[in-house]
Amino acid sequence: MTKNIHVIDDDESIQDAFNVLLTTAGYKVRTSSDANYLQKLPKKKLPDLILLDVLLSGSDGREICKKLKSRKVTHHVPIIMVSANMSAGNSFKEYGADDYIEKPFEMDELLDKIKKYTKE
Repeated sequence: MTKNIHVIDDDESIQDAFNVLLTTAGYKVRTSSDANYLQKLPKKKLPDLILLDVLLSGSDGREICKKLKSRKVTHHVPIIMVSANMSAGNSFKEYGADDYIEKPFEMDELLDKIKKYTKE
């Protein structure tokens, strides 16, 4: 079964890069600059994994992660935080994220992390 990955990043070029990379790797991808829709998704439509930018326009991805991990319906969805800010990697766990990857990232490293959390 094809795994469904949601990419939340406010940079369209980053969204496009993730979309091309992950689609080519066989994943179904949804991109957005706003994570609010995730809080309204029914359980049967939740993604298998979320790639979430730390710094979004007008939002803090860490706080979004914390909210998603505190909700009964979304707490089990793996979240990999993504950031170009090297210091963000030190705090991802305290917000409930499962993992972290720094931009720019190595494609193989990203795909390995995705496989780990989607149990492929």
